[in-house]
Amino acid sequence: GGVLIQTLLTKRYFGPYLDKIALVLSLATPHSYPDKLIKAIIYDWKSFDYHRQNHIQFQLARANQLDSLNMVSIGGSFNDHIIRPDLIELNTNHYFDRSISTTAIPDVWISTDHLCIVWCNQLVIKLNQMFFDLTEPESLVFKQSSDERQKIIDFHLVNKYLAGEYPRYLIPTRINFSGPIEWKELEERFTRIHFPKQVIRQINYLIRLNPKESIVVCIEGRLQFDMITACSIHQSSIDHYNNKEWYDDQIYSTNLINQMRSVPNSNVKLEQNIGYFSADELLNSNYTHLIIHLRSSQSPYTIIVDRFTTILRHRTINLPNFFETLFGLFESKLIFSKLISQQQLFFRLSLYNFDFIWNSFWATILTTSCYHSNSSFSGFLYIDYHQNQAKMNEFQWPLKPIKGNKLEFKLTRHKTSKRGNFFHKDQTVDEKIDLMLFLEPNCGFDFLIKFSLINAISQLLRHYFSLLIPMISSTLILLLCIQFSNVCYKKNTIPIESRRYRNRFKIYHHLDETCPESDHLQSRSIVFLKASDIMINHHYFLFCAIIIISMAMFSLWIIQQYVCLLII
Repeated sequence: GGVLIQTLLTKRYFGPYLDKIALVLSLATPHSYPDKLIKAIIYDWKSFDYHRQNHIQFQLARANQLDSLNMVSIGGSFNDHIIRPDLIELNTNHYFDRSISTTAIPDVWISTDHLCIVWCNQLVIKLNQMFFDLTEPESLVFKQSSDERQKIIDFHLVNKYLAGEYPRYLIPTRINFSGPIEWKELEERFTRIHFPKQVIRQINYLIRLNPKESIVVCIEGRLQFDMITACSIHQSSIDHYNNKEWYDDQIYSTNLINQMRSVPNSNVKLEQNIGYFSADELLNSNYTHLIIHLRSSQSPYTIIVDRFTTILRHRTINLPNFFETLFGLFESKLIFSKLISQQQLFFRLSLYNFDFIWNSFWATILTTSCYHSNSSFSGFLYIDYHQNQAKMNEFQWPLKPIKGNKLEFKLTRHKTSKRGNFFHKDQTVDEKIDLMLFLEPNCGFDFLIKFSLINAISQLLRHYFSLLIPMISSTLILLLCIQFSNVCYKKNTIPIESRRYRNRFKIYHHLDETCPESDHLQSRSIVFLKASDIMINHHYFLFCAIIIISMAMFSLWIIQQYVCLLII
């Protein structure tokens, strides 16, 4: 599908219709070329070269006549066992290209099967919302501006920071607060604010910015465009107006709504948004405080604020290497533990030794204990693979605040490591994956991992299946040789002098003379029988096994290097 549309768009007879195409959307179709050498084996060289030329032409057309075209490729993530997640990536570094997995799309957040992706209810609703916003109300055609189309696509599929449809109005970058507003400063490092039914009057919560700190804000409820801002306020003004209503003065602040992100929530009636703010970056921009602005509302709201020293929440974890996984094949290893006494919302885990494609682990997050009186936040996990396109990352959820609840998921690589191929590692590149944990502060959690042998074999088959074809073929040929040689011994059809085994040319000459000329098939069969007999009697089996398999792998390695050069 993906290769087909790329080929179609570059055809000369299709040129007059390019102006009528505004968007190309593909679901679970491969765009990467070639598919890990599989085409080099299935097709002949002419077909392989034909597709390679089409790919080069599309690369050139994407930078010229197809420059204004918006392209979106959506994959089903880890549950798609036919098309791997790395194959859906658009391999043109164009601004209007987006490759994204269903596990990272707001309001979807699940992995789909290869066939189920076309009728996934959450994805269908999301795409319909996007198409409605892309369409002009008067003319009922897509918007003419590629930049405006891309903003709408990013809003729905990448970073949804407001509820409902794409905002038709211009979101202001400068916000001023005036009128009867209650101001409160949050001095505690951890704060949970809950309005179970409604917000009666406007409230502004002030959070002081300190060096080397970070702030995570979780808001459950409808997000407004002016809810998160940054401003500069002197301490004297805070002391004077703290916990009082502000009627006369005005405070001007900068809008930070675009740094909020919609995240999964078990309560489908209320949306949930998370924002991560670095205090050092805001202080460098001459801001002193972060403001959370709550308007009067008839809807419930819950706000969780976690302020912490950045380095204390960042943990570095080395995953088990090959030998450690062999010794602990059936054991789970505890890599992280959060105590119930730690009222902390956010943790960042950096996992190293995750370099090879066969690295595959079963991960389990277990809820060990909870304070039932005040545990309502259903947490989640965000997996950042640090690839060229961050849209391939995943959400895993929910982490329910119930003792004994556990969330199991797979940790596997979507693509080969930048550190090298299967056999070689580049030590100059330090590759990792980051796990962003958002946990209920009043619960304890254990994070365990265990090496998965089945998933490791599955990964090798998915990524190196092309190497198995010549190995299996050569093995079958050698097994057939053994079978035919046994038949030859039992039938004893045509004896051959033992001294003729030493000379290859004399053997072939003898075979040609003794084979019946009337039956061509019988003649060829006898030649194969005698060749098999020679291989077995003179210990050519091991020799041919080593030569055929090694030469097959070496030739495929040469093809792989050539293909990599073509892609670059």
